[in-house]
Amino acid sequence: MSTSKSVKKQINRGLRKRLIHAIQEADASRNYDKTIKIYERYRREYAFDARLEYNLALLYDHSNFQKKSKRNLSRALEIYRRLIKENPKDPLFLHGLSRVYQELGRKRLAIQAEVRAYHLLRKLPRNKRGIIGVGNVFLLQKDFKNAEKWFKRELKDMGLNNFAANANLLMFYDSIGDKRRAGNFARKTKILLEKEIKLLPKNIRYKNATVQSLLEKIRKNK
Repeated sequence: MSTSKSVKKQINRGLRKRLIHAIQEADASRNYDKTIKIYERYRREYAFDARLEYNLALLYDHSNFQKKSKRNLSRALEIYRRLIKENPKDPLFLHGLSRVYQELGRKRLAIQAEVRAYHLLRKLPRNKRGIIGVGNVFLLQKDFKNAEKWFKRELKDMGLNNFAANANLLMFYDSIGDKRRAGNFARKTKILLEKEIKLLPKNIRYKNATVQSLLEKIRKNK
């Protein structure tokens, strides 16, 4: 938080749209540092709401995937904790916090935050739920039994045609070398991915790093 006592400007619709587009571009290119600078520049002048603060925390913690940085993780941790203090029942903020704890090696806290996020998400109306990916926390800790259990649980929760749940199981089985099951989920994920791609802005559809990674896994396991 800035220590300046001056009143910050309110963000207009056009600027908000540009900032949201910037994070989509960052996710597509995995060039997070550039977008962090953009967000921090505007944050000094404009009042950020919880959504934009979350975007900034997301940029800091995702940047660690490209270049390990305790400074960026500490910054993400600071923002997530503040957001959770103000919005204790928001599952996305807890999910982000879990990811940072995992990167910091605080495994027990990572699991606690992720499971709590899952249960909060389950309380929302079905059309507002999403996939948290609890299994990823266990997968990173090489607890394959619990990872598989949680990935399957989310598939059951969200329905057999849920894209994210199927993609998570494809990535899981590929990571542990189960070619048969990976192949089953590769075929299903390919069909669902074709629909999801159409929801992305045209200029980044096939540049998106997540899409590219999934296409690679699908080709590998077809």
